[in-house]
This record gives sequence, C-alpha cells and structure tokens, in this order.
Amino acid sequence: MALSNVENCIDVITGEITLLENSTYLFLDLYASEPAENLNISFSVPQGVYTLDINDSATAGTIGAYYSSLYISNDTEGQEIFFVEGSVTVTEQGIEAKLIDEEGNEHHYFCKQTVVDNSDNFGPAWAPEEQSTLTGDLAIEFVDSAIFAECYGDYYVIGKNTWMYFIDDYASGDSLCFELLTSTDAEFPVGVFPITNNLNEAQMALPGYVNGDGNTMWSWYSLYDSDYSIIGAAPIVGGEINIVDNGDDTFTVTIDVVDDLGNKISGVCTAYGEIYGTRAHATRANATRTTLQPRKK
Repeated sequence: MALSNVENCIDVITGEITLLENSTYLFLDLYASEPAENLNISFSVPQGVYTLDINDSATAGTIGAYYSSLYISNDTEGQEIFFVEGSVTVTEQGIEAKLIDEEGNEHHYFCKQTVVDNSDNFGPAWAPEEQSTLTGDLAIEFVDSAIFAECYGDYYVIGKNTWMYFIDDYASGDSLCFELLTSTDAEFPVGVFPITNNLNEAQMALPGYVNGDGNTMWSWYSLYDSDYSIIGAAPIVGGEINIVDNGDDTFTVTIDVVDDLGNKISGVCTAYGEIYGTRAHATRANATRTTLQPRKK
C-alpha cells in the first residue's frame, strides 16, 4: 500500500507503481485461502488475520517476509525496512498492519479496504487506447494449419492450469494465441472457452491487452508476412472459442471472437495438435512464459 501520494504513484490502467520521492510505501505479501472477489483494477483483500512468516511458506493466513517491507524515500534515495514479526488484520473497514522490524522498532499503519491490484496476474480487460489494426470483420480460411498447446500448470496459483494455445495458418499468415485456464486435471483444453477474466467460470480464455512495458499479453490475433514479421495485430477481448477433440490427434476449433474495436474474428480450424507440458507443475517462480512466435513446419 502506498502511504502517501497514492493518487500520483499508481497507474490505474496497468496497476504498475512508480516510487516517488519523499514518499512512504508498505509492501505486503499476503496469502489467503480464497481469491479476491474481483481480480481486476481494484478489489477487496479477503478478510482475516495474516501473520508474518519468516520462512515464507506461502500458506493461507500468512505474510511472506521476503517480499514485505517498508520503503521510505527522500529527494535523492530510499530506505527499505524489513520485518521479523507482526500481523495484518483485514476487515470490511480497512487493512491494519502491526509489524516489528529487524531493529525492534514497531510500525502501525491503517488504510481503507479499496486497493489496486499491482500483480501481473489480472490486468485490465484491454488497453485504453485502440490497439487493433483490423479495419473490419475477419473470416479466416484455415488451409495449412497447426495447433500448439503448452501447459504451465497452476501458473497464477488460483487452482486452474494455464495453457498457451496457438492456432497458426501458414498459407495466410494468420495466427491466434489464447491464454486458456482449465481445471488442473485436464489432459488438454477442450470445450467452450469464453473470453473473460471472471474466475468464476469453469474455464476461460483471458482477454488480450498491452501491459505497461508495451508487451502483448494473453489472447491476441496476429498477421505474419513471409519473413515471419508481424504486420497486423488485434487484442481478443470478447466472444468465445470451442475446442473439440476428434480422437485422432486432431482438434477442431471454432472461433467466434471480437477485438477491441468490435471487429469479429471467426473461422473453423481442424488441424493436428501438439500438446506440451500436460499436467505440468510450473510455478510463478520458475515458469517461462511463451510469447507469440511463428511456428514453422
């Protein structure tokens, strides 16, 4: 939580924080047994008492000591203070922290419940500026296609497996990338995937956006030229895809989605599917994210 200049330090679109001069920040690494009610720009931290955990066990009801600290800055530099014991109590009224640092000093802070999600888990559904290069609806005719899926396990630590799902057509250069969330026991993605960041869905495809570093995130359409350079792109922010396992190592994917301008992107692709990392157990600490890359034969 930013304890001063909060209106100036937080980008409410990307959720990123810029540490300002002459400011105070309290960083708390809280672990709860349930997800926040709304993992989007603003949300409420699950209520309860969180106890500082020096061993960083990441168990519910604890505060990870390694990533929790107090940061105080002046005109030229900042000082970071770490804690050895204490607790944080979250109620409907607010968040109260009572912590003791390495020097034995006590710290007592309180803030209102509304906070900004500064994780890279679930950002905005799409970027505020128009990102799509499409000038109208696009119906893709899949002629020479391939499907690739790679599992990253419970990457977001929310009880769902994350899959990067690519559908590439080498004849046209059309490429679709979906970041899918499935149950943790799914051998591969099948069924209907609405484009949404509502975690109450049994399974979903996360909507595309551009993060604060200018990187395309989650679900996107891209158009490649013959040199595998991207010459067109669009974030996929609505609609759904339906994946059917044909039982012969091929899959049929029916695409009915829209970009941030409301352009419809549609098509039906039946192709051989390559599945990697099934039942993977990647974590946020060791997973390597797949970025959109052309797949060559």
